[in-house]
Amino acid sequence: MVCKYCGAPVGEGGDVCRVCLVRLASEADFRVLVWLALLFLGVLGVHRFMLGGRHVGWGVVYLLTGALCWVGLIYDLCHLSGWLREHELESLRR
Repeated sequence: MVCKYCGAPVGEGGDVCRVCLVRLASEADFRVLVWLALLFLGVLGVHRFMLGGRHVGWGVVYLLTGALCWVGLIYDLCHLSGWLREHELESLRR
């Protein structure tokens, strides 16, 4: 595993980067935070901003349109677990 802030290698199970001394949240913590953001702040697109990358543009659309009049939230409920898997694979590649 690699620190997402400084890029230094972090041992498996390590929760603090030894180089920059930042506490690293586990992927399980991140999954829970993204699901909570979808459930409570989904109309504002906060979960899309948290996922980053190609989702940020849709986050702006959600913010301006109220999640496309709530239809976008139904779509996101169906696809969020797949996006989280993609995010985990992306973080492993870094």
